[in-house]
Amino acid sequence: MGLPFDTSLEGKKIFLRVGPTDFRRGIRGMVSLVVGAMDLRMDEQSLFVFCSTSRKQIRIVYCEGAGC
Repeated sequence: MGLPFDTSLEGKKIFLRVGPTDFRRGIRGMVSLVVGAMDLRMDEQSLFVFCSTSRKQIRIVYCEGAGC
């Protein structure tokens, strides 16, 4: 069984958010950070990496198809 998304990083841009991120914000909160605070645009060629406040977890936000 394969993964439900493309695992190739070829041609992708990876953005790391410096500093801790409160994961209670949820996915919409992280997308608003990308668009607002980071002043970037969500697209299928970009991955956005966030580190939790405790520094024990990371979350990766990306667009796939019509949904972000």
